[in-house]
Amino acid sequence: LWGRRDDAVAAAIALAAADGIAVEAAPTPEAAADGADVIVTVTSAAAPILSSGAVSDRALVCAVGATKYDRCEIEPALVARCAAVVCDDVVGSHVECGDLIHAERDGAFAWDRAIELHDLVAGNVDVPRAGNGPVLFETQGVALQDVAAAGLAWERWLERHAS
Repeated sequence: LWGRRDDAVAAAIALAAADGIAVEAAPTPEAAADGADVIVTVTSAAAPILSSGAVSDRALVCAVGATKYDRCEIEPALVARCAAVVCDDVVGSHVECGDLIHAERDGAFAWDRAIELHDLVAGNVDVPRAGNGPVLFETQGVALQDVAAAGLAWERWLERHAS
């Protein structure tokens, strides 16, 4: 685990340890990504923190934090290497996904490469798998999905406490 704030990293490691999950602090984002099959970025970074060279061809990269046009967690060269780029909302990503907006601006990405998450889940598209290049999942936090998840959680809570 890497983070800009040592106190936040220590707190996250302590939470994981309380659940029996071993986590180690890494000195750099590259060290944290080294050899990882799954990489999750959750930052408010305005400039890339994760370089293309730090990510293996077999990795799944879940980019969560660059949710505004002026933010960017991963460099355009990494987007260009990806075997697949999946978005929870491609249309919304055009205005909210800083990683892809920056990559397009730099000539490293074209929007026709973007795959809708709902098409992937429904089996409507064949998605190249990691191994020939990383797979990138860009999530912007689609409000409708958040409402649906909250509704489902509420229904399940009601079912458990209905007696």
